[in-house]
Amino acid sequence: MICAYCGEAIVGEAETIPHVESGRDVELRHYHRECRTRMIMGGLNHLMGRCTCSGGTEPPDPPELTPRQAALAACNYLAAGFMRRPT
Repeated sequence: MICAYCGEAIVGEAETIPHVESGRDVELRHYHRECRTRMIMGGLNHLMGRCTCSGGTEPPDPPELTPRQAALAACNYLAAGFMRRPT
């Protein structure tokens, strides 16, 4: 299986989500758990309050990372308990 978010092969457990586009049939898409979490929670810069939606100047994910690496970095940040918003 290939992850619908990052385009890399999924080895082991995957999350399978029904996807519907207007006027089309239901399609099942597969995701790494971290990629699916990244899609919901946002990228590392977003979580750290550095992206433009938080008043920062950075893109949601660090540009030097691949989509898969960025998803893993965001999940590692969340797992470490560092999700904070600037005050």
